[in-house]
Amino acid sequence: MSKKFLIILIVVLAALIILLLWQGLQADKDVAYGDNPELAFFAKCLAEKNIVMYGTPWCSWCQRQKALFGESFSFVAYVDCSKRPNECVSEGINATPTWIFPSASSGQVPSASSGQVPSASSGQVPSASSGQVPSADSEHISSASSSGQTLESRKIEGYLTLEELAEKSGCELPK
Repeated sequence: MSKKFLIILIVVLAALIILLLWQGLQADKDVAYGDNPELAFFAKCLAEKNIVMYGTPWCSWCQRQKALFGESFSFVAYVDCSKRPNECVSEGINATPTWIFPSASSGQVPSASSGQVPSASSGQVPSASSGQVPSADSEHISSASSSGQTLESRKIEGYLTLEELAEKSGCELPK
């Protein structure tokens, strides 16, 4: 075999390997709903119901949570606690990711900007980025008073599957 033929063979094989790897990554993305355009409707439904995710860029479980939505995550109401720490502290965010669901009666989540949530005493927002999956079993009911009106919200700390989000939110997950 000539050197020229061997070089061409190596280049073709390398291109084939790269193509197969790329196809495999695309297949994994599809399984995680990321490329499903109908997932945007689910993400928009969460936003319309004022369901908010609180997270940080360095939290690996937050990154996994975002990856479930793929490009549709841009429709999810998201608060980056590294950029808006005062809001996260006032909302009582103790771990990330944390989801806050408004009560059915109020239809809104109390927010720091509206003054509806009393300030929290802690100054740091720890991340749930240990090697274990943060538990979504930690549910809290929070109340805040604004002009005599009491608003309640449900706070769930930890990673939630899309199926769990659909069940807790009432939003329909695409098939």
